[in-house]
Amino acid sequence: MSAKERPIINDLPRTKVELACEVVAAAALVCAWAVALSAWSDLPQRVPTHFDFSGRPDAWGSKGVFLVLPIVLLVLYALLTLLSRVPHIYNYPVPITPENAPTQYRLARGLLAEMKAVISVAFAYLTWSVTAVARGFREDLGAWFLFTLLLALAGLLAKYLIAAYRSAS
Repeated sequence: MSAKERPIINDLPRTKVELACEVVAAAALVCAWAVALSAWSDLPQRVPTHFDFSGRPDAWGSKGVFLVLPIVLLVLYALLTLLSRVPHIYNYPVPITPENAPTQYRLARGLLAEMKAVISVAFAYLTWSVTAVARGFREDLGAWFLFTLLLALAGLLAKYLIAAYRSAS
């Protein structure tokens, strides 16, 4: 069944996990903007713009570049929110039928909500870390940051794929 032929289910209720992830993502978005706006006046003219694999800053730029982080987060948040409303257009690892569509849509929408929460928290942490490094309160992001972020995203994807394949049979 092609994406155009898949059933559209508008009244699929959100799970408790999805709702919790939405709250976490929204809170992280608010925190990122609160940190950015409150730190703006105290930031030096030069801020870290890139970090190496160990979390140390390896590129610096103007203070204005700092606002890219909360802006990108806002755009990602909005896009993922909009995308979560149309699960029938996603690519799925299993064929979608009228019988399995509700389950597959819930699983995929849950993956998006979980990824939105992880990404939002990561961006909020990055926003805070950039201000801390720029102001001399910290030297780096922490060597654990990139590894933890990648592990979390890979774990969410693996969990989703296992659940999608299991529920398709």
